[in-house]
Amino acid sequence: MVSHNVLVSCCGVLTHMVDGKPYIIGYNVISYRDWTILALITFASLKIGIDSFLSGYGSSLSEIDHEQLFNDIAFSKSEEPLISPVLWQSLTEDQRLHVRQSLCPPGLRECATIPRVIRLKRADIIPKPMPEMWERLIRSLSQR
Repeated sequence: MVSHNVLVSCCGVLTHMVDGKPYIIGYNVISYRDWTILALITFASLKIGIDSFLSGYGSSLSEIDHEQLFNDIAFSKSEEPLISPVLWQSLTEDQRLHVRQSLCPPGLRECATIPRVIRLKRADIIPKPMPEMWERLIRSLSQR
């Protein structure tokens, strides 16, 4: 969880290979007014896929490069991230072009790197959700 709105939301599924075996991981980046959650979802028996996927971002959960993880999910794994006009308008023309190119199908991408337009500091990361956050998330989901 992040202590502010990262101004991007997205959802989808990705396939992560572990020892030649595909693991399917669902993901959601949900931005609220004052915080953001990244949910990675799979079956309990397939948790090794998430563990392996996250190991590419750091050697332990406390060492994960959250900024890279959020940008990869939003601009490499996701097909159609929702980008806030506030964030979009704050980007340079080069950054906007980089984001547009990252959203093309993989075979048509002209850029090899993933945009890093979501900016996070270690202090922005909330390691465990507070009870009021769970209540708010559940309440918002029940109103749909």
